[in-house]
Amino acid sequence: MQDPSFADIHVELEHHNIFHWRVWLRGLEGTLWQDGMFLLDCHFSRDYDISPPSVKFATIPFHPNIDAADGAVCTSLLDGTASGAWRPGLALPVVFRQIQSLLTHPVSDDPVNLHAAHIWRHTPRLYGQMARDA
Repeated sequence: MQDPSFADIHVELEHHNIFHWRVWLRGLEGTLWQDGMFLLDCHFSRDYDISPPSVKFATIPFHPNIDAADGAVCTSLLDGTASGAWRPGLALPVVFRQIQSLLTHPVSDDPVNLHAAHIWRHTPRLYGQMARDA
């Protein structure tokens, strides 16, 4: 992640374990998330990269595609099933950038946090306030 275009993404191994990463994402500039710094836990199985990593927000944002209970990211990009978008060789910086983008552009047909999805669809201004306050 030495590429300057990824300066807003920082990765560290958790206790020198290559199967557990801690990833810090800064919210994208010009969005309601721009002042946020989000910590993600990234776990890799022994069959990575055939199967995707498990990615969960440790700092859980109020968001339609983030599970409010455990911080799991709900995106087809991390779906290892036949219908999912995960594919071997997918670069992890692309995954992290996609998660940053997901914060700003929720996927309305795939919400996991139904309360956040309802507020986002029907009262976007309130959603923005609740997301900032979370």
